[in-house]
Amino acid sequence: NISALSATELPPWTGFWVYVERDLDILFPPDPAQGPAPSEMEMIIEPGRYYLVSVPLRPENPDANAVFGDDLGEGFHDGSEWQFWRTSKYDYRTETYTRYTGSGSLADVIPGRGFWIYHVYDIPMYITVSGTPVSQSSYTEFKLPARNGEGTFHMVGNPFPYGLKWRDVKVRVPMTEG
Repeated sequence: NISALSATELPPWTGFWVYVERDLDILFPPDPAQGPAPSEMEMIIEPGRYYLVSVPLRPENPDANAVFGDDLGEGFHDGSEWQFWRTSKYDYRTETYTRYTGSGSLADVIPGRGFWIYHVYDIPMYITVSGTPVSQSSYTEFKLPARNGEGTFHMVGNPFPYGLKWRDVKVRVPMTEG
């Protein structure tokens, strides 16, 4: 029920689930009144918690190890045991999770794309991302395709370095031929 979320603010770094039953485009509104966007942002992640995150900048290097590994340590799930941290992405086509196992094993980390992140340290850790802010002069658009005409979930998130209201997000149903 989207109307139940209408007043909900989506802070920076926040990821969330969207269920679609047909192909949709989701359009996040710009807010030029926010002023110049930073080129570096930081998030604290507590131990023993999964976080559904979306990075609010276009990272200089969008590979998951470059975005998360420089702060959390060189390590990822190698198929046999968990190392320092892990991240995964839901694949709507197969309705399964894809875990990061090395460079190129996941889609690039870009603003608006949601990822699960978890770390095994006993203390809070800081993730710092440097990059280019998303344009604040036009809507930021993401395509959310259905799976072979059936409903499916997508992990998305706030692509901006500032909070926005869910009620200001627009949904567009693409036109189809035929």
